[in-house]
Amino acid sequence: MPRVFAHINPMMLVWAREQRGFDRITAAKKIGIAPEKLAACEDPADDAELTIPQLRNASKTYQRPMALFYLREPPPTPKKLPDFRRLPENIDSPLSPELRLEIRKIQEKRKAAVDLVDYGPQFDWSWVGSISLNDDPEEVGQNIRHLLGIDESLQRSRKKDHYAALRGWRIAMESVGALVFQISGIALEEMRGFCIAEEPYPALAVNRKDPPQARCFSVVHEFCHVMLGESGLSDLSDTAYLGSDRAGQIEQFCNHAAGAALVPADVLLDAPEVANHGRDSHWEESDLRDLARFFCVSVEAVLRRLLVLNRTSQSFYRSMRQEWAERPKPEKPSGPVPEKGYEKVIRTQGSAYARLILEALHGDAITAGSASEYLDMKMKHLPALEQAVLVGNG
Repeated sequence: MPRVFAHINPMMLVWAREQRGFDRITAAKKIGIAPEKLAACEDPADDAELTIPQLRNASKTYQRPMALFYLREPPPTPKKLPDFRRLPENIDSPLSPELRLEIRKIQEKRKAAVDLVDYGPQFDWSWVGSISLNDDPEEVGQNIRHLLGIDESLQRSRKKDHYAALRGWRIAMESVGALVFQISGIALEEMRGFCIAEEPYPALAVNRKDPPQARCFSVVHEFCHVMLGESGLSDLSDTAYLGSDRAGQIEQFCNHAAGAALVPADVLLDAPEVANHGRDSHWEESDLRDLARFFCVSVEAVLRRLLVLNRTSQSFYRSMRQEWAERPKPEKPSGPVPEKGYEKVIRTQGSAYARLILEALHGDAITAGSASEYLDMKMKHLPALEQAVLVGNG
């Protein structure tokens, strides 16, 4: 049987590969052809063609519909996210194909939400871009708590339950019109969080590889970025790497404000472990861990707050941070915890986004097939998701 060639636009083949972040050798291996064949197919002056099965493989490799490769020119692409990452291994390093894909997916989900904005609640997004680096980060932290309805009694009700705390912060952010996503498959060393600080529906994303208490800090850090109106990627670097340029100033500000929101100064200073400690800069790790459990943050976040509030020294903070970094990491479970289709949607994409898509479906704005595509789930799971989100108020 003769082979059927695809007759696609070579320029689109190049564009799709570059957008995915693959070099030609890697892409060719994934598609199942020689690099020389891919180079020839990408060259408009060459007569080489992909077969239909090879195009299908390219479509899967680049995560693009087959029809895209027949376009005359590339579609508009979202603005590139500014890079606020400051760890040495991330400076001037290209984004991995995996991170590129996750960013693109969330950009597409946010665009879907913006297109369907009339089917969701009406929000006041005036908080987006409402602060500046000239503001006091301690006050910003308190304003975040006020905006999100987080008070001491609510925080006490979630103490020691890190997952409940993370859900609480996420639900509170969704209640003011933010979309909060959790992504997998990205190394923590490459990215802990990123955000798209635009209205309507600013989007925040945190890395599921982080423990929940660390994600609490990441999501509030990204929320600070949105309040500054500064989209970007973050690795939540230690202040030693931040520098004095604008990007470093933004990261330092967001770190400070996030700490103030999660660990309010008055509550921390009134805690028995702190009130009875005196002015000694040395802290017992057991006390730090008790405080971290109470506030549902990492032990390092607590110590950083004590440093900001002049209750410890820079040298003690550095020594403890180095000691914690050198300790063996706790063993993780051998595999991911099984998640039902609809449960994964809620955990990774959030109830607010899922609810908006389902409301648009019921309003005949989109088809069930489109809803399935927007939610990255099979259509057979839609009824269970509706039960959890619309009926069960998930």
